[in-house]
Amino acid sequence: MATEDGKHITHVTPPAGIPLPQGPPVNQLPAWAQPAKKKEGVKSVVAGGLSGAVEIMIMMPTEFLKTQVQLYPQTYGKQSLGWCIKETIKTRGITGFWTGVKPLLVFAIPKNGVRFLVVNKIRDFLKDDQGRNKTWQNAFSGAVGGAVEAGTVVAVQETMKVRLIHDSLREQPRFRGAFHGIYTLLKEEGLRGCYRGVLTTILKQSSNQAIRFFTYFKLKDNLIGSSSADFNPSTVTGALLSVFSGAVAGAASVFGNTPIDVIKTKMQGMDASRYSSTFDCVKQTYKQDGWRGFYKGTVPRLCRVAGDVAITMYLYELFVQALNTVW
Repeated sequence: MATEDGKHITHVTPPAGIPLPQGPPVNQLPAWAQPAKKKEGVKSVVAGGLSGAVEIMIMMPTEFLKTQVQLYPQTYGKQSLGWCIKETIKTRGITGFWTGVKPLLVFAIPKNGVRFLVVNKIRDFLKDDQGRNKTWQNAFSGAVGGAVEAGTVVAVQETMKVRLIHDSLREQPRFRGAFHGIYTLLKEEGLRGCYRGVLTTILKQSSNQAIRFFTYFKLKDNLIGSSSADFNPSTVTGALLSVFSGAVAGAASVFGNTPIDVIKTKMQGMDASRYSSTFDCVKQTYKQDGWRGFYKGTVPRLCRVAGDVAITMYLYELFVQALNTVW
């Protein structure tokens, strides 16, 4: 090897017994300095998207019931859940429970994919030298993931879903189907119309995911000793622990932010023009139903969300485990 002045130097082999200085092993480097795991981000997106698509097809009936109770509290809100189910079957048939599912299904893959990608990236960045995350870091990761998915995907998805359900509940629906409804909304109100209630959607999703990931990883710490480990969902015990933890995490988020969900739904409905702002919607809701008005649809939402998170978390870990064996 030549130096700048043209002289040649040779490699020198150290005497036997004198090791060359070396840096720390890769696995002892801080989390941020370790080599990136190949394809982990892609796996997060794929596993998150697939789990979201399966979950929404299973849990859509509870979403439909929750939305109609929130949109028509004077009609459905004063009736039992059983009455709402019977009325839906009577007037719309079994398939009526899947009204508005198409936009949810279309957006399920990018929504869940973005969420898990962001959460995992932030948790990886914040890990300590032993690869562990603190409780606040799990909550923070969830909040950021929820805010990102809300601003990029969920606001549009939720507006379309609420409009389709709301229109179907009218005596004379305008929309001939899901895609006609989406086309009409874009034609009449443009892309801006799809972002009605975006502030409440961001508040809802960020608080949702902060509570859910905080609770889920806290349960992991208590049940298997580490929030960074998987439940091994391919085993019966692992599957039960994953489903249980997801259900508890989902239930916790329901009791924590149902008022935000109620306001979001009203701001995205066909009567959204009645409200001059989010604050005006809050005032009118309180004037009409008092504090109870902010918890309309809690029971169907509890069923919806607890099942949603239980299925999503279980399937996510299961899909990641499957991808790791073949990819």
